[in-house]
Parts: sequence; structure tokens; C-alpha cells
Amino acid sequence: MKLSCELTVLLLLNLNTFAEGRASRTNTASEKHVRSLELSTYVCPSVGRSASVPSGSKIRIEIAKEGELCTLTKQTKSSTHVPVGRSYDGHAWERVAGGYSSHVIFNCQGSYCEVTIPEDALEPNQIFQLNNLSSQLTKRDEAARFLEQTTFGTTRGDLNKMTQGIDDNTNLIPKFKEWIENQINEVSATSHRAFYRRYATSRFVHPTREGKQSRPCEIGARFRWYAFSFSDRFERVKIEKMDGRYALSVNGEIRTMVGHLNFKSGKDFKYDKEEDYVICRLQEKVYGAFSIKYDGECERFQVGNPAIRLPGMEPQPHHILNIDISNRDNYVIDVHEKGDKIETMLLKNNINDDSCDSIPYPIDKAVYAKLSNGQYMILEPGIKLVGNKTSKPLRDGGGKTIIDTNGVTQCANVERTFLNEQSCKLSDQFTACAPYGVVEGAVTLSPDVLRKVYELKRLPVYAIVDLRLEDDDTVASPCTPGERSRWIKIDSCTENVNAGTVTLLSTLLRHGRKENPNVKDIYLQDSGNCHWQDREKRQLFIKVDGQCYKNVHPDTYNVYDFTAWVALHPGGPNPITQPGDEEKHMMQFPRDHLMTRWRGGRDKLQYIGRLGDELEFADIPIGGLQDHKVAEAFGMYMPKPEGENIVICGSPNEVANHELSVPRFFVNQGGVNGVLRNDEHEQQRKTVWLMIALHGSDQLRQRMAW
Repeated sequence: MKLSCELTVLLLLNLNTFAEGRASRTNTASEKHVRSLELSTYVCPSVGRSASVPSGSKIRIEIAKEGELCTLTKQTKSSTHVPVGRSYDGHAWERVAGGYSSHVIFNCQGSYCEVTIPEDALEPNQIFQLNNLSSQLTKRDEAARFLEQTTFGTTRGDLNKMTQGIDDNTNLIPKFKEWIENQINEVSATSHRAFYRRYATSRFVHPTREGKQSRPCEIGARFRWYAFSFSDRFERVKIEKMDGRYALSVNGEIRTMVGHLNFKSGKDFKYDKEEDYVICRLQEKVYGAFSIKYDGECERFQVGNPAIRLPGMEPQPHHILNIDISNRDNYVIDVHEKGDKIETMLLKNNINDDSCDSIPYPIDKAVYAKLSNGQYMILEPGIKLVGNKTSKPLRDGGGKTIIDTNGVTQCANVERTFLNEQSCKLSDQFTACAPYGVVEGAVTLSPDVLRKVYELKRLPVYAIVDLRLEDDDTVASPCTPGERSRWIKIDSCTENVNAGTVTLLSTLLRHGRKENPNVKDIYLQDSGNCHWQDREKRQLFIKVDGQCYKNVHPDTYNVYDFTAWVALHPGGPNPITQPGDEEKHMMQFPRDHLMTRWRGGRDKLQYIGRLGDELEFADIPIGGLQDHKVAEAFGMYMPKPEGENIVICGSPNEVANHELSVPRFFVNQGGVNGVLRNDEHEQQRKTVWLMIALHGSDQLRQRMAW
């Protein structure tokens, strides 16, 4: 029994030892497992140093200390640093722009952040690393950083103003607060409208509803030395021999005389007094490119865009001004000088010349100038926009301008609103006009309406038809990006384009604007989906949901006021007034007329809309139509149109354009050279936005709006 007890005790001791050993081994394994779950912790290295971190692993990174910038980057074999994340001035780690911004996530708690380093297939010498950057900013640097965040760029002037009188111990926070409060409460908003109007000084062929032509003897009148401008593109130039020289004329007016005409290609120019030629290409500078359509090719003349030369010309131009340029203060060079000759110039002072009084308004013929250096130039009329600001409304609301333009330009007077009522006044001018915008109602340009206009006012307002698309080489294919194409419905057709083109154009026609029952206009942004065989085609036929559509001339069914053409029509006024006399609403373009006659005559017509369009009565751009008789005939109310005791009110930011501004913005005025493409409109808008963002005084407002 004694042995048995001793054996039992020994066995128990052995079992305890085994259990303790097993427990010990178990605790050690558990501790190792816990330790394996703990993340490796990395701190930002000392300033100017780097520390590598393993890819494909989850780690903890300490948040950067005050005054430090710690970055996580991938260093490529070319030593380029690709950003992954950053922490600065005690702020938590955050993602940064770059290739890793979408899938790297930082989870932060306390003084550390956890992140999984991307598992890239790293090439040799490529590593992920932490970098420490540190710098002490001067007060001027702090101010620059603040302005960089609140404006579209720090300027020396703004920086000097903010840091004036400060030292290294100055607290800039009050300065920043003062600047922000000044921007919000004291600095006026920069107006996009005012900026555009101020620099809308483009050449202007004839008055429009927006404004009238500038006068040739007034400040801002622009004269050029070269004979042909962009306004002449696609016009026809007539070439006639005159005393051994060639006279070049457009629309019956001789522009200049040249001694010889040779093509740069070496092809002979064969003179034909009965022929005229389309101007297909030109540059706006003396001796720049000048090409005509000759034997089916766009041929460039050796002489280039010729200078204005009048001596020997018969008959001499109707209007020639004498301008003394001996005093440089009288004019400003718009482009540059060629030796002692001036390429283009703007007048800085009014001209006192007897010839000024003989030039009618609107200008009927080209106006030339003879400079005191013997040089001849031609006037380029510009648009004149009158100022009618809220604080200073026009005394007659713009009525004198309406009279000057025979009713073409619209009355500038506007309705009284909460924006302008404090400065509205009673006019004391007998020429005052009332704002047409108060007319209530819209009219549809229907056949009945057009016939009624002729009956009431004897105005030849018609829709144009029978324009031949196939004979007008200035009209682009519907597959041309940025161009407008017009379509009409027809009863039956056979498609003449490839399937891809049908799919694209039918989608545009199906989902385009549907407010006009007669025509549908579509715009193609990208030609990539048009079949390559169709990109130059015109007069297309396609089917949309069983309905046939035909591509027609883009002016088909346009409604115009043909009043100006009554006096100018070579065949007399009867062909223009005849449709109205016969109670017709359409003007048929004659089959025996070249399409160039339409292009040349269209610039002189007032465009109103498309047949079937609905327009607010006040927006119809015909001055003679805005009276009680017509308004009452259409069942609308019209305020008193002219005379004293009319309330005149200004419009916010309706400023005048700057007379001496180089032309920057364009105002649509009709005609083949007078209408901006969609992309050109877009570019003008972008230019306004950009220039105001960069130069506007209300920088905080601009930055926040962006």
C-alpha cells in the first residue's frame, strides 16, 4: 500500500507537470497569435528623410506633427513619386488625386491611421515610401497661401496690400477676416453681361435689333488698308480691265486697282469681263492670302489681299474723307504699321470734315479715307451699343436710335421692376419709346399672320422657299460637326445614306425639339458616327418611324422682312411686293437666279423666324410692326409707343460698348458671314467666364461660383 500511495502521488505530480507544460505551451502560442494580429506601426521619418513600407500589407501610420507634411508615395525606377496619401499639421491621413485615389482608404483613430498598401507588381527599384517635408512659412507666404485658396491667383498688388505694415509676430487671422468681409459686403459683383457688351465691338454690316452702326467720323471708327475682309467671304468679286489695270469690285463697288493678276500655282488667269468669282479664302492683312474659285479650284492670287488704291479708279467712290494723321494723338494703331503705312487704325477724336455730313445713315455705300501720308483706307463699320444702365436710363429710352435705323433697332427702355424702380423717370423727349416687353401674347408665324402683316402695314414679310441646296456650295453636309441642318417631312422617299448614318440622324430627328410643325433643325456634335461615305453628302433622305424626311437648304421656310430689297432689287419692286398683293405668304426663289444672289441679298433682309415658330409679339424684330393697329388686330395690348411723359427705366449692367476696344466679341447679324457657329458661341461664353475669373475684383465670389 505504501508503494501504491507513493506511485499515486508521483503520477499526480507528473500529470500536473504535463498540464502546466501544456498550458504554458498553449499560452505561448496564443500570445504569438495575438502578436501576429498586431499591425506594424510606422512613424514619419525625420525631415528630409524617407522610409520604405511593404506593399500588399496593412499598416498603421502615425499622423504628422504640427508644421510637418508627411506623404505616402510610390517611387518609380525613374525616381518619380506617384502620390498615394498625405498628412500635415496634425491632420489625419487623406487620399490625394492620382492613380490610387479611388481604392486607397485611410481609417483613422487617435494619433494613428490604418491603411492597406496597394499590392502592385513592382518592378526593380520601385518601392512605397513615407517622406517628411517641413518648411517655416513667412507671413507673406501665409498671406499668399490664403489668397491662393480664395482667388483665381495671387497678384503682387493684393499681396502687398494684405501684408502692408505686418511683421513676423503679426496674427494674420484678423487680416483674412477683414478681406473676406470686404469681398462680401463692399465689392460689387462683376457682371458677365457688362463685360460682354463693353467689348462687343465687332464689324457690323448693317443695323440690327441690338444696335446701330458706328458713324465714320466719330471716335472709334475703324479703317483698314487691305481691300477684302472676312465679311467678303463667299461674296462674288467682279474683275474689270480699266486703262491697263484691273479693278476689283464687290456688290457693284470698286475696292481697289491692281496692275496684274497671276495665280501662285502658275495657272494662267484668263480675263473674262462677263465673269465674276467667289472669294473662297483670304487673310485680313495687306498681301495676305486672297483666293477665288477658278475652274473648280480655290486659286490664290500672287498679289495676295491687295491694298486699297484709288488713283485711276473711275468713277471715284461716293464718300472719301480726309484724315490728318500728323498728330499721333488723333488715332490709335489697331494692328500694326508697315513702314510708313498703317494696317488698321481707330479714331481717337471726331473728324471735322465737310464730307461727314453728306454720308447718310444707314451708310449706303463704302466710305474711304485719304490719309495725310497719301495712303487710302476703307471704313469697317462697327456696332454701337448705347448705355441704358439702371442708375442712368436713356432720356428717350433709345427712341432716337429707332428713328435712325428706320425701326430696325429695338427700344432700349424696359419695364419697371424692383431692380430699377428707384431710378425710373418720366421722359421729356418727344422721341421717347415705350418698352415693348409689356405686350401680353404671342403670335405664330403662320400663313394667315404673314398675310395680315402685309394687309395692315404693307410690309413684305414672307417665308422663303425653292432654295436649291444642290447649287449652294457654302452649305455643309448634315454630318459636319457643329453645323445646323434643316429637314422637312415629305410623303415618300428612298433612303440614300448608309445604315449607321440613318441611325444617328434619325435619333436626332426623333428626339429634337418639336415646337415647329414645318421644319426640324438638328445639330451634330461629332461626325464619328456618320458613315465615312456620307460625311460630304447633302440633300439626304431618311425615314424615321415610317415618316420620310428630306434635308433642305438651311434657310428654307425662314421668314424675312423683304422691305430693304424692294428698293434694291435689280428687276424693280414688283417681284418683291407681288406675293403680298396676291395674298400669298411665300416668296419663291426664281429658278433662273444663281444661289449667289440669295447669299448676297440675304444680308440685307431682317430675319424674323421660321414659318410655324411662335414668338412673343414684343420680340418680333420689325420696328414698323410695333404699333396699336397691329397689336389690336392680333388681340394684344400695346403701351404708348412714343412721345413725352413715358416712364423710362434702365436695365442692370446695360453698358455701352467701348469705342476704342479692339473687337473681341461678335454680335449675330445674319448672312453667311454674320452668324456664329455653336462652337464659336460657346467659345465667347468661355472667354467671358475666364477673363472675369482672372481679372474680376470680386475674386472670392468668382472662386465660390466656379
